[in-house]
Amino acid sequence: MLAYRTSIELLPLAAGLDKTIELRHAALVGISELACEAVAFALQCGDPKVAVEWLEASRCLVWGQVNNLRTPVEDLRRCHGGLAERFSTVSAALERAGTREGPYGMDGTDEEDIKTTIALQKEAVAHVELAAEYETLLTKIRSQLGFEHFLMAPSFEDSVKNMPQSGYVIVVNVSKTACDAICFSPGTTEPLHVPLPDFSFDKAMELRNTLQTKITSLGLRTRSRNSETKGDWIPRALMPFKGKKADRDRGVIPGILKELWVSLVKPILDRLGIQLEAPGRTPIPGVTKEAQMVAGSLKEYNHPSLTLSGTSATVSAILQQLEKHTWLHFACHAYQDPLEPLQSGFFLHDGKLTISEIIKLDVKNIKFAYLSACQTSTGDENLSEEAVHLAAGMLAAGRCRGVVATMWSIRDQEAPDMAKDFYRYLLKHSKSGMDSSLTAYALDYAVGRLRDRVGQSDQDFLAWLPYVHFGA
Repeated sequence: MLAYRTSIELLPLAAGLDKTIELRHAALVGISELACEAVAFALQCGDPKVAVEWLEASRCLVWGQVNNLRTPVEDLRRCHGGLAERFSTVSAALERAGTREGPYGMDGTDEEDIKTTIALQKEAVAHVELAAEYETLLTKIRSQLGFEHFLMAPSFEDSVKNMPQSGYVIVVNVSKTACDAICFSPGTTEPLHVPLPDFSFDKAMELRNTLQTKITSLGLRTRSRNSETKGDWIPRALMPFKGKKADRDRGVIPGILKELWVSLVKPILDRLGIQLEAPGRTPIPGVTKEAQMVAGSLKEYNHPSLTLSGTSATVSAILQQLEKHTWLHFACHAYQDPLEPLQSGFFLHDGKLTISEIIKLDVKNIKFAYLSACQTSTGDENLSEEAVHLAAGMLAAGRCRGVVATMWSIRDQEAPDMAKDFYRYLLKHSKSGMDSSLTAYALDYAVGRLRDRVGQSDQDFLAWLPYVHFGA
């Protein structure tokens, strides 16, 4: 336990603030499996609370650093004004330094290249000095009465104090050593460990690769205009399959779901005592229709909105408007860059709005973002613990309570109605304005409506499955 505890505590050093965000992510690639192995060991030792602490301490390290650099210091300012002021100044400078350019590939010998390299090296040295001062300031702040735990990793009690009072919280940990679930029942903060002996790391990789192959073969890496694939029988939910075996086993997706149900989902539900019934860059014309439907729904409830489309939807215009609005809706092409995840972004009229540009912003007024584009929650497979995707970038850029995103490409003909159903539910059930705490319910409603409209082939099933919700 001591070895794993020490390793978890040292993880932030591997991705230290003296590096750019890009280099921090690169440093984490080689140790991305450490946290899962540590959690598996803690569970084997019978300590699920420590497992939860380690999960919280090791996931999304880089986004956590970005968030910490933007932490309000009003309480500190009231007690130690000078210390708070210096901490805020250094934090802001560190955040800017995190997105600086590096001297990569600059091996030219002409005078301009040499000057540029020297300037970048000076920036790197200043970056290291800022990080050192930041750590010194943290130590000094934590020595003050009442600030002993300032920006420290949360304890188990801190992690679960805001646990929802309704619904189950289930965390699945997949490692090469063992696979387990940590479950919290409604209204409790006591973790329940559920071993998953019939699931494994190799099985997870096999299912993932099978699903990825199917998604690629169906052309779901780009938002499509129509669907012609029909045929395979698909269940309405992730539940036991009924009917003849010949019907049950047809199609790739049912096979994946059956495997997940038997080896992962059902053991968790059985342990919790839950019983469920099984119910029976091409042109994208739908974007215009989607924008009109969203604007129409808002107008119906007297909510003003601004639509930027065509030539008006430029990178600079979007960045400018991000600071003026509380709710955002993107309907466009998007791309997840597998080699440079921070260069993933939305394709606009004059270029790409990247994660890197988004996280440079500090927009405190954004409450929610709906990302109706392909692959907006598809992260870097080598950084699965870091959530390097557009949805996470939106959460990190401001004070977003939540984001709706997609795991892969969505069908153009369904996206407008999906958005309309989402906003109409939200507007109808909000007591005043638009209540961001209802967005998960609104998404659930819209997905249910979409499932009722589409067919039962593999491609129809994949029409509603990619929509996901992040945040509160």
